[in-house]
Amino acid sequence: MKKKYFLAGFVVSLSLLTKAQISDLIISEYVHGSGNNRAIELYNGTGKLVDLASYRLERDLNGNGQFVYYYNLSGTLASGETFAIGNPNASVEITSKVIITNLTITDFSGDDQIRLLKNGQEIDRIGVPGGVNFGQSCTYVRKFSVLTPRPGPQDPRFNGEWLKYPLDYYNDLGIFFIPTKKYTFEYDNSGNRIERLCILLSSKKSSKSDSTNTEQKTGEIEPIIDNHGELSILIYPNPTKGQLTLRINGAQENDFFSYTLYSIGGGTLLSGNSVGTDDLSIDMSNCINGIYILVVKSNKMQKSYKVIKE
Repeated sequence: MKKKYFLAGFVVSLSLLTKAQISDLIISEYVHGSGNNRAIELYNGTGKLVDLASYRLERDLNGNGQFVYYYNLSGTLASGETFAIGNPNASVEITSKVIITNLTITDFSGDDQIRLLKNGQEIDRIGVPGGVNFGQSCTYVRKFSVLTPRPGPQDPRFNGEWLKYPLDYYNDLGIFFIPTKKYTFEYDNSGNRIERLCILLSSKKSSKSDSTNTEQKTGEIEPIIDNHGELSILIYPNPTKGQLTLRINGAQENDFFSYTLYSIGGGTLLSGNSVGTDDLSIDMSNCINGIYILVVKSNKMQKSYKVIKE
C-alpha cells in the first residue's frame, strides 16, 4: 500500500524500502583536528548485535608498521550504531560526541596507521606505511556505499571509500548514515508520472559500552539524499527542530550552489549560497511548525524538496 503526499502541485508516492548490510565492523570516521582533537569511530552495519570483546584497535608510529599502541574493545554494539573513541584532552565538541576516551589509541599524528582487528586478524585499516601524511589536519568519513572492511594499507585520499572534510569538522562524529533504497514516483502539474530512485538515510548515534558508565546516546535522523549525476544532495535532519543542514557531495571546488526556502503558499522565507562542498546551515528556528519547500539550484540543475519544521 502506498502513501501519497500532495505538495505544491505535485504528488510523491512512496513504496518498498530495503537496507544494505555490511559484512563486519568498519572504521567509519577518522578525526585529526587542531590541538588534541582526535577521534576514531567504528560502525556496526551487520544487522546483528556484535560482541566487541573480539575486536581490538591498533596504531603504529609515523607509519613504521609496528602496531604497538592498542585498545581492546569490550561490551556490545547493536546493529546500526557507532562506537566513537575520543582523545581525553580534546575539546568538548569531541568529548560530548564519543562513548569513551582513550589516549593510547587517539594520540595519533597524520601519518600514523590505525587498524581494526577481529580475533587477532586485521580486518580494516586507514593509513599507509612510510611516514605519509594522509590524515593531517582533516576528517575522513567512510562512504555509505562501503559494504566490507578492507585490511592492509589503505590510503583514504585515493581508494575511493572516504569523504574528506577540513580541519575541525565534527558534524558526523557519532553518526553514520545507513543507505535505505526507496522507490518514488513524481507527478507534474499535467499528471505525467516520472519514476526515479531516491535514497532515504537513517542513522543512530553510539549506544553503549558495558565497560563504561557513559550515558546511552541514541537518536534517529532521517535525511534525504538525492543523486543527480555525480552529485549527492543531503538534507538533514528532516523533520528538524530548527537547524537544517544542506550538504553537496561530489561537487568541484568552484561549483556554485544556492538554496531558497519557501512557505507552502510560495512565499520566500530564507536563502543562501555556497561554493564547493561546504555545508550550508539553514536556520529554521523562527519558522512556525509545518511543511516547507526547499529549492536547491546550481548551473547544472534545480531540485525541490519537502522539509518539515516541528
